[in-house]
Amino acid sequence: MKNLGAAVGIAEFQGIAEGIAGFDCAIKNNDIHLLQAGMICPGGYLIIFGGRYADVYGAVHMLRGKYLPALRKSIVIGNLSNGILNHQPAERKTDALGILETRDAASAVYAADEAAKTSDVWVRELRLANGIGGKGVVILCGGIAEITAAIEKASLLCRTRNGFVAGTIITNPHEQTYKTLFGT
Repeated sequence: MKNLGAAVGIAEFQGIAEGIAGFDCAIKNNDIHLLQAGMICPGGYLIIFGGRYADVYGAVHMLRGKYLPALRKSIVIGNLSNGILNHQPAERKTDALGILETRDAASAVYAADEAAKTSDVWVRELRLANGIGGKGVVILCGGIAEITAAIEKASLLCRTRNGFVAGTIITNPHEQTYKTLFGT
């Protein structure tokens, strides 16, 4: 995957048409590179792009100004942690799983980054909007204390941004839980 750059911007649109127009406008008028774009549930459009912080901030600011009624959520994250958008599923066992459910995709990315910056955990899976009603789901792996700290901090962040749905910690997950979640 491409280098994410110094910052990542996320724009989540309520509608597909406005999302495509917003994507085109952002990419034409800013020095950013596309990381992901596409239709999401329920009938929205998600754009994730990277670049220098000033360029990413400028693109998100422009989208807010031009498309605010159609924009469900938009954020800028400086120095996104490694493994958030380009995570590699690890085959190693873990003492605990942390599961965080958010109201939207943008909050899930933000929460995953906050969790990774809080403690020594890794993102095992990041689900954004499709097949889950527009929500986001972050599944973290690590030690019990690290997962506890990461889930507490990420949950607090989501609550302050009105993006929190639920968070839980599973200690010593059963082998069948792994197989069900990850197919391993």
